[in-house]
Amino acid sequence: MERKSIIKQLDEFLEISPYFEFIDLKHGYFYTAGSKLSLYRDSSSNWAIVVEVSGYNNKDLSYEIHLNTISNVTSNFSSYNNYLVNSFRIGLTSQEILNSISLSEGDVFINNTTSSVEIKGIEIPFISDKSEYVKYNIQLEEEENDERHIDYVSFLRYVNETQSEVLFASDSEKREQLPSSFKKIFEIENWHQKEWHNLNFKTVGNKPSSYETYQQIAKVLETGDPKFWKPTLKPNSHWSFNMESGAL
Repeated sequence: MERKSIIKQLDEFLEISPYFEFIDLKHGYFYTAGSKLSLYRDSSSNWAIVVEVSGYNNKDLSYEIHLNTISNVTSNFSSYNNYLVNSFRIGLTSQEILNSISLSEGDVFINNTTSSVEIKGIEIPFISDKSEYVKYNIQLEEEENDERHIDYVSFLRYVNETQSEVLFASDSEKREQLPSSFKKIFEIENWHQKEWHNLNFKTVGNKPSSYETYQQIAKVLETGDPKFWKPTLKPNSHWSFNMESGAL
């Protein structure tokens, strides 16, 4: 595989299907907490980037991981309305569990009597001390929160800062849409991301080829060598750079 070919395929990826998604850290209905890129390749000319974004879905009222598979091999992708789909979701915590720990039904604040929150089958201790959140510059939801209870989003972002491993998919989950011949070669948790989307059957934003991040990722995919990942652009993938997420 050649870097130029990978870059070209990245630029053209969204054109394959109107349902294809690239990387959206500012999704209007999804408060971002954690994010990661996993790079895969095989011994031939095939490659993949698996995107993970964990957060709070403010429509379905649940903690989730959104996974997007970006690849030149689409044989394992699902379909919808006769178009390929490259994304799927993994539940972290159900709406029922969040309802059980909320101050009241439909509320977004966690009752201070809560001892732990189950996330992906693991009981995570609940911290109600506001000062612990301040350490990580987590701003608590203020609307209708006179007593400064911890809200769902703030808690999940705290978990990302203290136990981030529970917010990411397993290797088998990330391989859901990949051929078995692919091997993981690298993971990236902080990177510089520009917006690139499908919108009304048109691509909008900055093509991956237009900036360093994907030029270097393409080189890593080409060679299988992580040493070519030497970013100079300021990382902006962390939730603190994407506070617009969940705003709708």
